[in-house]
Amino acid sequence: AVINNSWGIGGYGVVAPGSAYYAPWFSAVQQAVDTGRGGLGTVLVFAAGNDRAAADDIGLQAVTSDPRVIAVAATTAAGVVTDFSNRGAGLLTSAIGLDVLAPEPGQNSAHGYYIMYGTSFAAPQVSAIAALMLQVNPDLGWRDVQEIIAAASYAPPPSAGSFTTNGAGNWNGGGMHFSNDLGFGVLDANVAVNLARAWNLQSTDANLLQVTQTQAAGWSVAAGATASSRMQV
Repeated sequence: AVINNSWGIGGYGVVAPGSAYYAPWFSAVQQAVDTGRGGLGTVLVFAAGNDRAAADDIGLQAVTSDPRVIAVAATTAAGVVTDFSNRGAGLLTSAIGLDVLAPEPGQNSAHGYYIMYGTSFAAPQVSAIAALMLQVNPDLGWRDVQEIIAAASYAPPPSAGSFTTNGAGNWNGGGMHFSNDLGFGVLDANVAVNLARAWNLQSTDANLLQVTQTQAAGWSVAAGATASSRMQV
Protein backbone atom coordinates (compact mmCIF):
# COMPACT_ATOMS: atom_id res chain seq x y z
CA ALA A 1 0.00 0.00 0.00
CA VAL A 2 2.96 2.31 0.69
CA ILE A 3 6.20 2.13 -1.31
CA ASN A 4 9.30 3.91 -0.02
CA ASN A 5 11.92 4.89 -2.62
CA SER A 6 15.49 6.06 -2.19
CA TRP A 7 17.23 6.52 -5.53
CA GLY A 8 20.62 8.07 -6.13
CA ILE A 9 19.57 10.43 -8.93
CA GLY A 10 21.98 13.37 -9.12
CA GLY A 11 22.77 16.12 -11.61
CA TYR A 12 20.64 18.50 -13.60
CA GLY A 13 17.75 16.96 -15.50
CA VAL A 14 19.04 13.41 -15.29
CA VAL A 15 15.52 12.05 -15.68
CA ALA A 16 13.53 13.97 -18.30
CA PRO A 17 9.74 13.42 -18.55
CA GLY A 18 10.12 12.01 -22.06
CA SER A 19 13.08 9.77 -21.24
CA ALA A 20 12.73 6.43 -23.04
CA TYR A 21 14.92 4.77 -20.43
CA TYR A 22 12.58 5.75 -17.60
CA ALA A 23 9.35 5.25 -19.56
CA PRO A 24 8.65 1.93 -17.78
CA TRP A 25 8.97 3.72 -14.44
CA PHE A 26 6.44 6.40 -15.34
CA SER A 27 4.11 3.70 -16.63
CA ALA A 28 4.49 1.79 -13.36
CA VAL A 29 3.73 4.93 -11.35
CA GLN A 30 0.52 5.48 -13.27
CA GLN A 31 -0.50 1.87 -12.80
CA ALA A 32 0.24 2.12 -9.06
CA VAL A 33 -1.97 5.16 -8.47
CA ASP A 34 -4.62 3.91 -10.87
CA THR A 35 -5.05 0.29 -9.75
CA GLY A 36 -3.23 -0.03 -6.40
CA ARG A 37 -5.34 -0.86 -3.33
CA GLY A 38 -8.34 -1.72 -5.46
CA GLY A 39 -8.33 1.62 -7.27
CA LEU A 40 -7.61 3.82 -4.22
CA GLY A 41 -3.99 4.11 -5.33
CA THR A 42 -0.62 3.08 -3.94
CA VAL A 43 1.13 5.75 -1.85
CA LEU A 44 4.56 6.49 -3.34
CA VAL A 45 7.18 8.19 -1.16
CA PHE A 46 10.54 9.45 -2.47
CA ALA A 47 13.67 10.81 -0.83
CA ALA A 48 14.24 14.28 -2.32
CA GLY A 49 17.99 13.79 -2.82
CA ASN A 50 21.21 15.01 -1.24
CA ASP A 51 22.71 17.35 -3.85
CA ARG A 52 21.90 20.74 -2.34
CA ALA A 53 25.58 21.75 -2.39
CA ALA A 54 25.50 21.36 -6.18
CA ALA A 55 22.42 23.66 -6.35
CA ASP A 56 20.23 20.75 -7.41
CA ASP A 57 16.46 21.24 -7.34
CA ILE A 58 13.81 18.53 -7.52
CA GLY A 59 12.12 20.57 -10.23
CA LEU A 60 14.97 19.40 -12.46
CA GLN A 61 14.20 15.75 -11.74
CA ALA A 62 11.02 14.34 -13.25
CA VAL A 63 10.98 11.47 -10.75
CA THR A 64 10.97 13.39 -7.48
CA SER A 65 8.90 16.28 -8.86
CA ASP A 66 6.16 13.98 -10.17
CA PRO A 67 2.89 15.02 -8.46
CA ARG A 68 1.99 11.36 -7.97
CA VAL A 69 4.86 10.88 -5.50
CA ILE A 70 5.56 12.39 -2.08
CA ALA A 71 8.98 14.06 -2.12
CA VAL A 72 10.52 14.30 1.35
CA ALA A 73 13.20 16.78 2.47
CA ALA A 74 15.53 16.30 5.45
CA THR A 75 15.81 18.50 8.54
CA THR A 76 17.94 18.62 11.64
CA ALA A 77 16.39 17.72 15.00
CA ALA A 78 15.75 21.45 15.48
CA GLY A 79 13.71 21.67 12.29
CA VAL A 80 16.27 23.41 10.08
CA VAL A 81 16.86 22.16 6.56
CA THR A 82 20.08 20.18 6.30
CA ASP A 83 22.94 21.37 4.13
CA PHE A 84 22.48 18.43 1.75
CA SER A 85 18.70 18.22 1.26
CA ASN A 86 17.49 19.18 -2.23
CA ARG A 87 15.10 22.10 -2.39
CA GLY A 88 12.21 22.68 -4.79
CA ALA A 89 8.58 23.65 -5.26
CA GLY A 90 7.65 19.98 -5.63
CA LEU A 91 8.51 19.05 -2.04
CA LEU A 92 5.51 17.92 -0.02
CA THR A 93 6.88 17.44 3.48
CA SER A 94 10.02 16.82 5.54
CA ALA A 95 11.34 14.75 8.43
CA ILE A 96 14.55 14.44 10.44
CA GLY A 97 17.38 13.25 8.23
CA LEU A 98 20.49 14.09 10.25
CA ASP A 99 22.00 11.93 13.01
CA VAL A 100 19.38 9.24 12.55
CA LEU A 101 19.93 5.98 14.42
CA ALA A 102 19.57 3.20 11.84
CA PRO A 103 20.19 -0.56 12.03
CA GLU A 104 23.30 -1.78 10.29
CA PRO A 105 22.41 -4.12 7.43
CA GLY A 106 23.68 -7.68 7.38
CA GLN A 107 23.28 -10.65 9.68
CA ASN A 108 26.87 -10.42 10.85
CA SER A 109 26.68 -6.79 11.92
CA ALA A 110 29.46 -5.96 14.35
CA HIS A 111 27.91 -2.75 15.69
CA GLY A 112 24.17 -3.17 15.36
CA TYR A 113 23.42 0.47 14.56
CA TYR A 114 24.85 3.40 12.65
CA ILE A 115 24.31 7.15 13.00
CA MET A 116 23.25 8.07 9.47
CA TYR A 117 22.20 11.10 7.47
CA GLY A 118 20.39 11.76 4.20
CA THR A 119 16.92 12.24 2.78
CA SER A 120 16.91 8.44 2.50
CA PHE A 121 16.47 8.37 6.27
CA ALA A 122 13.77 11.06 6.30
CA ALA A 123 11.53 9.44 3.68
CA PRO A 124 10.96 6.15 5.59
CA GLN A 125 9.53 8.12 8.52
CA VAL A 126 6.93 9.64 6.20
CA SER A 127 6.21 6.22 4.70
CA ALA A 128 5.64 4.80 8.18
CA ILE A 129 3.24 7.63 9.05
CA ALA A 130 1.37 7.09 5.77
CA ALA A 131 1.01 3.42 6.68
CA LEU A 132 -0.44 4.37 10.07
CA MET A 133 -2.89 6.69 8.31
CA LEU A 134 -4.08 3.87 6.09
CA GLN A 135 -4.36 1.59 9.10
CA VAL A 136 -6.89 3.88 10.79
CA ASN A 137 -8.66 4.73 7.52
CA PRO A 138 -8.07 2.21 4.71
CA ASP A 139 -10.55 4.04 2.47
CA LEU A 140 -8.22 6.99 1.86
CA GLY A 141 -7.30 7.66 -1.77
CA TRP A 142 -3.67 8.37 -2.61
CA ARG A 143 -4.50 12.05 -3.08
CA ASP A 144 -6.19 12.15 0.34
CA VAL A 145 -2.95 10.88 1.88
CA GLN A 146 -1.01 13.69 0.22
CA GLU A 147 -3.51 16.35 1.29
CA ILE A 148 -3.54 15.14 4.89
CA ILE A 149 0.26 15.09 5.00
CA ALA A 150 0.37 18.67 3.73
CA ALA A 151 -2.18 19.76 6.34
CA ALA A 152 -0.39 17.88 9.13
CA SER A 153 3.03 19.41 8.40
CA TYR A 154 4.08 22.41 10.47
CA ALA A 155 6.63 25.19 10.11
CA PRO A 156 9.24 24.68 12.86
CA PRO A 157 10.07 27.96 14.64
CA PRO A 158 13.75 28.10 13.57
CA SER A 159 12.67 27.87 9.91
CA ALA A 160 9.36 29.73 10.03
CA GLY A 161 10.86 32.82 8.42
CA SER A 162 11.49 30.93 5.18
CA PHE A 163 7.82 29.99 4.75
CA THR A 164 5.31 31.85 2.64
CA THR A 165 1.53 31.46 2.36
CA ASN A 166 0.19 29.97 -0.85
CA GLY A 167 -3.00 30.92 -2.65
CA ALA A 168 -5.18 28.14 -1.27
CA GLY A 169 -8.46 29.09 0.39
CA ASN A 170 -9.41 25.84 2.07
CA TRP A 171 -7.28 25.87 5.21
CA ASN A 172 -8.80 27.80 8.12
CA GLY A 173 -10.22 30.24 5.61
CA GLY A 174 -6.85 31.03 4.09
CA GLY A 175 -3.76 29.65 2.44
CA MET A 176 -1.25 27.07 3.66
CA HIS A 177 2.33 27.83 4.59
CA PHE A 178 5.01 26.45 2.29
CA SER A 179 8.78 26.47 1.95
CA ASN A 180 11.00 25.49 -0.98
CA ASP A 181 13.29 23.95 1.63
CA LEU A 182 10.79 21.88 3.65
CA GLY A 183 7.62 21.67 1.57
CA PHE A 184 4.59 22.20 3.81
CA GLY A 185 6.82 21.65 6.82
CA VAL A 186 7.81 18.85 9.19
CA LEU A 187 5.24 16.07 9.33
CA ASP A 188 3.49 15.57 12.68
CA ALA A 189 2.57 11.89 13.00
CA ASN A 190 -0.12 12.43 15.65
CA VAL A 191 -1.91 15.13 13.65
CA ALA A 192 -1.69 13.11 10.43
CA VAL A 193 -3.18 9.96 11.98
CA ASN A 194 -5.98 11.86 13.71
CA LEU A 195 -6.84 13.73 10.52
CA ALA A 196 -6.87 10.44 8.61
CA ARG A 197 -9.19 8.91 11.19
CA ALA A 198 -11.75 11.70 10.72
CA TRP A 199 -11.32 12.11 6.94
CA ASN A 200 -14.50 11.50 4.93
CA LEU A 201 -13.33 12.28 1.40
CA GLN A 202 -12.00 9.84 -1.17
CA SER A 203 -9.74 11.41 -3.77
CA THR A 204 -8.35 8.90 -6.26
CA ASP A 205 -6.98 8.90 -9.77
CA ALA A 206 -10.48 8.17 -11.09
CA ASN A 207 -11.90 11.49 -9.86
CA LEU A 208 -8.78 13.56 -10.49
CA LEU A 209 -9.60 16.65 -12.55
CA GLN A 210 -6.75 17.93 -14.69
CA VAL A 211 -7.05 21.40 -16.18
CA THR A 212 -4.70 22.70 -18.85
CA GLN A 213 -4.42 26.40 -19.52
CA THR A 214 -2.51 27.83 -22.46
CA GLN A 215 -1.56 31.45 -22.98
CA ALA A 216 0.01 32.71 -26.19
CA ALA A 217 1.55 36.11 -26.73
CA GLY A 218 3.50 37.64 -29.55
CA TRP A 219 6.72 39.52 -28.84
CA SER A 220 8.80 41.74 -31.03
CA VAL A 221 12.16 43.39 -30.51
CA ALA A 222 12.19 47.12 -31.17
CA ALA A 223 14.46 48.42 -33.92
CA GLY A 224 17.85 49.38 -32.58
CA ALA A 225 17.67 47.07 -29.54
CA THR A 226 21.06 45.91 -28.32
CA ALA A 227 22.31 42.78 -26.62
CA SER A 228 22.20 44.62 -23.31
CA SER A 229 18.46 45.30 -23.61
CA ARG A 230 16.23 43.38 -21.19
CA MET A 231 12.56 42.57 -21.27
CA GLN A 232 10.56 41.97 -18.10
CA VAL A 233 7.54 39.69 -18.26
